[in-house]
Amino acid sequence: NCGSCSMARRYLIAEALYFDRDDGNISNSNFGSLGNFDFNAGWRFTIGRRQDSTRGTEFSYMGTLDLDQTRNYSSPAGIITSRVSPVDGFAPAHTAAFFNATQQSETKETSFHSLEFNRVKWGWDVLKTFIGVRYLMVDDSYSMFSQNLGGDQGTFQMETVNHMIGPQIGAELFYDVGNRLSFSFTSKLGVYANYNEADTQMTHNGTQFINSESSGGTLSSTYEAGLTGHYRLNRRARLRFGYNILFLGEVATVSDNFPRALAPSTGSNVSDSDNMFFHGLSFGLEVYR
Repeated sequence: NCGSCSMARRYLIAEALYFDRDDGNISNSNFGSLGNFDFNAGWRFTIGRRQDSTRGTEFSYMGTLDLDQTRNYSSPAGIITSRVSPVDGFAPAHTAAFFNATQQSETKETSFHSLEFNRVKWGWDVLKTFIGVRYLMVDDSYSMFSQNLGGDQGTFQMETVNHMIGPQIGAELFYDVGNRLSFSFTSKLGVYANYNEADTQMTHNGTQFINSESSGGTLSSTYEAGLTGHYRLNRRARLRFGYNILFLGEVATVSDNFPRALAPSTGSNVSDSDNMFFHGLSFGLEVYR
């Protein structure tokens, strides 16, 4: 049996992920910008139990290591300049390290972790539908170090965190090709209450001039989809491989909250109107009992 393995009462699915994020560009230096993130590893585990031929429950975890990108710039002539200017109470001396710089380095990182519990129904061994609750935590951060011709040193850091919880619905459609091979397409849609927060810090020559924390709340959404191939090893095990996407709508990100001017009040308000798009490959093993 390929399909959804309807004879099994319990099952475990373990997968390795190789994910990237396609947005979140930040431009804060005249020497370059931070574009797409680098791919990194992640995991997904699903534990399921079938009460009978049509009903069951599933618990799943999915998460990634930090997806990041780093840039290092060097100019002995000191022509590296930040695109963020001091205003509203900050004099040039408060941010001098970020201008006429000889060295600059900047890094952005992002990751997500997801827990979900679903009640599952199967139909005709070709369709699985589910309804449940899901929690997602999404972390997004940026940091810069800069040193100018005079030896002044400065750091700027910003981090946003989204805590999202709410209901989701979805379905998985199976197609048996034959010769041990089958495919499935999964689609999930969720709506979430999103509590988000932002932390912003700036230091210059060891003195902290910005230390702001802010929080907000909004209604967010997700859409997740995946195309998966299954290769049956025996009656109790299958290999699986696929491509997956995850879209998050109305979330707080660093790129959306990044300031264009530095002031004592920078970071005192958080915006949560941005989107995130993750995608990547998966490969794993299904075990049935």
